[in-house]
Amino acid sequence: MKLWPSNLFGRLCCALMLAIVALIALSFAVEWLDAEPLPTKRATGALSAEVHAAEKAPVAAAKPVPIARPLSAAARASFEVARRLRPCRGTILCAHREASLAPDIAPVVEILASGELILRRPEPLASGPLPGAPVSGSGHGAGIVLPAHDLEKLTPAARGALVALLRRWCPERPIPLQKLRSSDVLMAPAAVRRLLSWAL
Repeated sequence: MKLWPSNLFGRLCCALMLAIVALIALSFAVEWLDAEPLPTKRATGALSAEVHAAEKAPVAAAKPVPIARPLSAAARASFEVARRLRPCRGTILCAHREASLAPDIAPVVEILASGELILRRPEPLASGPLPGAPVSGSGHGAGIVLPAHDLEKLTPAARGALVALLRRWCPERPIPLQKLRSSDVLMAPAAVRRLLSWAL
């Protein structure tokens, strides 16, 4: 039995069939070679981690970066107290208790250990066009209630608030040593000089 026909037509048909089968086999081979290999378990885990990170990245990038922290209610109140104070003409009397300040001393500002300012006595109303607040009978133009008995034992926040307050009350530079007086606070001359040097 012959597998290859003897006549010309049969040979052409067989050659055509063989060519079709070869083309089909070749296309399957090309598809198999071009196909991507199946991901392994480790590669699948790494890919899912990358996708997860990519999903989170836009959220992190879109998160706004604050330029400055908003002021707390205490900070806003302190700023408002300082804004309302005018330069004082007399001396400034420091005390640890408000009761140590004479009733005619005003304004009186209390400084807390946190640096917060609290207005204890408002500035008296002026009877005429004065350059600053009126002075008391003893010549004091303002009073400060400090959170410590010793000037050197103030917290950094309280010391910074005191320096800012002195800058507000005393326009002259340098601030004279005699501008600051004590009622019941220990104020060593060296501590006063150092404090006033920071107020330049």
